[in-house]
Amino acid sequence: MEFRDNNCPALEEWWKIRARCQHEGLSCLGTREELIRRYELYAFNSENPVTRLTPEDLEKYSDTPLEKIANPSWITGQVLTSSEIAASLQPRHPWKVIPEISYANKKIASEDIFKAIGIFMRPTFCFYNHLPHPKLADRLVGLCFLPYTPDVLNMVNENFIKMLATAFNVNTKIENKDLAQLVDKQKLLEIFYTIIDSEALHGVSYCQTHFTVCKNPASGMCNNFMCSICCSLHQYRIPCSIHDPPIQFYRYRMKNLIEFEQQFDRLLTLRLNLKEPLRKIQLYRVFEGFAVRWDKIQVWHNPGTCRIQHVYITFLTPEEAKNAYLSRRELMKTTELKFSIEHLPETLENVYKRMLSLDINPAKICVIYETPSGKYRHNLPPKNQVIPEVISLASLITGLPESSIRAEASVNPISGNFSVREFYLEFPTPEFCQKFFADQPYFQFLIAHKLSHLIVCPFIKSPNICLVCPRPKECLHDLCSECCGRFSSSPLHCCTIHSAKSAPVAYHSLQNRRVVELSPQTFVKKIPEKVAKFHMIIRHMLEEGIFTWYRPRFYTKVDSIRNANQELQVVLDSNASRANATSTSVNRREGKIFNFLCSPPITTQLESKQLTESMDCFGHIFLEYAYFPVIEADITHNYSKPNLQANFYTRQDYVSDTSHVGFAIKNTFHFFLAGLDPYIKGLKEIVIKEIKAKLGKVSPEDFVLIDKNSVMANLLLLDTSVEHNIDSFNRIACVKMSNETDALKLIVGEVGLVLPLSNGHYGCPIIIPSAELCQYIHSQYEECMRNPSHIIPAETISEKNVQAAKKNRKN
Repeated sequence: MEFRDNNCPALEEWWKIRARCQHEGLSCLGTREELIRRYELYAFNSENPVTRLTPEDLEKYSDTPLEKIANPSWITGQVLTSSEIAASLQPRHPWKVIPEISYANKKIASEDIFKAIGIFMRPTFCFYNHLPHPKLADRLVGLCFLPYTPDVLNMVNENFIKMLATAFNVNTKIENKDLAQLVDKQKLLEIFYTIIDSEALHGVSYCQTHFTVCKNPASGMCNNFMCSICCSLHQYRIPCSIHDPPIQFYRYRMKNLIEFEQQFDRLLTLRLNLKEPLRKIQLYRVFEGFAVRWDKIQVWHNPGTCRIQHVYITFLTPEEAKNAYLSRRELMKTTELKFSIEHLPETLENVYKRMLSLDINPAKICVIYETPSGKYRHNLPPKNQVIPEVISLASLITGLPESSIRAEASVNPISGNFSVREFYLEFPTPEFCQKFFADQPYFQFLIAHKLSHLIVCPFIKSPNICLVCPRPKECLHDLCSECCGRFSSSPLHCCTIHSAKSAPVAYHSLQNRRVVELSPQTFVKKIPEKVAKFHMIIRHMLEEGIFTWYRPRFYTKVDSIRNANQELQVVLDSNASRANATSTSVNRREGKIFNFLCSPPITTQLESKQLTESMDCFGHIFLEYAYFPVIEADITHNYSKPNLQANFYTRQDYVSDTSHVGFAIKNTFHFFLAGLDPYIKGLKEIVIKEIKAKLGKVSPEDFVLIDKNSVMANLLLLDTSVEHNIDSFNRIACVKMSNETDALKLIVGEVGLVLPLSNGHYGCPIIIPSAELCQYIHSQYEECMRNPSHIIPAETISEKNVQAAKKNRKN
């Protein structure tokens, strides 16, 4: 927690940055990261100081509906509109669904946004205290299923956006159709960010893995919306504050910075490291007298906070850049602005070529970078001792003598002097280089990059796994055959065992790709079903004490939260209402708040089925599907006052059931062969001949064919439920073997039959064992479990029926 607060500051809440953009008259369209960068650039380029409003002032703008401040100037391109609409999903306020989270009723979103959140919630879909934070101690947190992510909204078409906005009742009625479409998309983003930022709500969804299907739920606390297993296996993602150690944040920041700086000329550009925000006009006075290309000034946003941290100034000539760099101390003394002037490091491509020219294997080289250490800078060695200290550390890690490890400092491209901000270590073999690489960070704030890696400062994974995917690595670049070929265009690529392949434009999760393939109407209809499934899954995991779906790696005290949530799952048979359940007693762990009255059945009509989400007599959530027309009045689940009626099974019912021809069939034959050709002549002789050749003896009297025109079918069709089976299976053969052992050979797949089928081909038909044969197998299995020396007798079903009949006559 201390590391996260000091070194990984989270992005500003959505409602705050939206209110800042609204106050300054900026466009409020885009993701949270885009809005933060837009506001930071506006403040940097502004001629006058931009006042940052306090949270109290921002609350005045937070609940303003977006359509009231929408401006046609926000439109940057033509938007296609659609006239199709979808049915509403009955939105409700979160504190109406779960009264105990009434403290969520804060001004961080407009009224319609809060109402839409209630669609993704259930009265018993909640748990205690998702973070060990004093403000949330003994608090109930409502769980919300998130059907989409911001990436999905960028992938789907305009019709999809229109359907979702209409279903959630957040669609706008602006005259400008193009602007209305953009505002609808933005309001869907507001729903997502409101759930993520609210202290009383916790978002859950499907794991957004890129490679394999993962059915584990994922928490909104994960920055990538992945489960704890999949998050660490991916390379193209952002560092996660609950699943990743501190080293991954440093590496991701350095990777983003190095890739951004590849566009600059090292001899013409200087980097300003900002320690507090400043404006562009203030830099005019600092570099007055130097030939600066102010039209080419660029800024770099810290990927963790999206705020401006570096400003890049390009000069007209290398001499001007060198003079400004050598005069950096004098320039910083003339101003009260807090920043430092730095040179750009040598590019990795130049380092790679230089090592090859010296006949040095790049797989033996580690590039050491210094990360921003902040107030912990005292942990790093002094500049004149950093290389000897790192060599001594490398010798301790690898077990090599210090003389076998060679170090080389990088070169300042502007002054030509050596620089220890980056330096290189050469090991005798690639194995020792890998061993040293796996033990970073060094002195807490030095990280290493293997020069043979084609990805700059990749996330550290298992040493045997590909850097990009979960497959085993196969080449010197630590990549598999599938991923190595995609980097064939890289200037550092030197693998000769893998062929070139086209690289993907972007990596999207499997879940997002499935959502895009669905029609908008189907996706909207499936949302209540998905909420019900997650309600059932998460409640089961809470009851079993399973918290791996969200628990942060730094939170080790899980016993208290496990006991509290297991106690919460106890459902009382009470008629008390939760309407007034906002008192302190029910918010604490001792409060029993789940009861049957507050969780009525929820019925949802899907395309070809009806879904009922309800609670059984034990308090467990279940889903019931009905695939035939059901009268809604017939569904009665009044658990608080059950009305039970006794069932009586009379002798007349027994005689009626046992005299049915279907009862005689399932208790006479061994198995049924379904899907046979209904038009071929002599099918009976063909089947008997095939069975005798491959299975054993069978009598023509013990063989019956059933199709729609047979006498047996006319008797069976007295039962209306049989007609569909006869139509779908075409012709069915009922077979009784001389003993059960021969029948079991076919059931277990030891023998295969080749017969004419209804599709016009020859092959194995559908094999269905009879109820009597299944009962026989079960009884013999139980006997073998009790007595392992028991021998299964070769007794026929007909013989057993005769013996049973004789016994009944004696009685």
